[in-house]
Amino acid sequence: MKTTSTLTLYACVLGAVATLSGCGTRHHEPAPPPQRRAQPSAAQPSAARSDVRADPALAKRGASLFTSKGCNACHTVGKNGKMAGPDLAGVTHRRTHDWLRRWLKDPNAMFGSDSIVDAMVVQAKNVKMPNMKLTDSEIEALISYFDQNP
Repeated sequence: MKTTSTLTLYACVLGAVATLSGCGTRHHEPAPPPQRRAQPSAAQPSAARSDVRADPALAKRGASLFTSKGCNACHTVGKNGKMAGPDLAGVTHRRTHDWLRRWLKDPNAMFGSDSIVDAMVVQAKNVKMPNMKLTDSEIEALISYFDQNP
């Protein structure tokens, strides 16, 4: 019996093939409008201001998860390529950590309710990111990895 992550990987690969079939070249998506991170204020708790980049071991774990969870079937990091999903280099400069946490935790909850997500789905020709059922610690590791790849 195939595992959910294996089936998700197959879905990502099939989505990439469907998106790129017949193109003959790689397409680069236009950069979505930047979503600036709010500057920390005294009103924000110190935990909200913590910098995930502080732990290189966490970023290394995120790099490992990026491959083991099959993210690399649909995404690149720093290769400026376009697969079924966008290149994720610099994603932490375009999106807040909070937005990324919500997206990675449950992308399905954001379809139809977030204009950035809706624009990404249009750019990806209706290929939607599956819910990878990531734990909170896996999400933090992935965000730390993305932070290391501006």
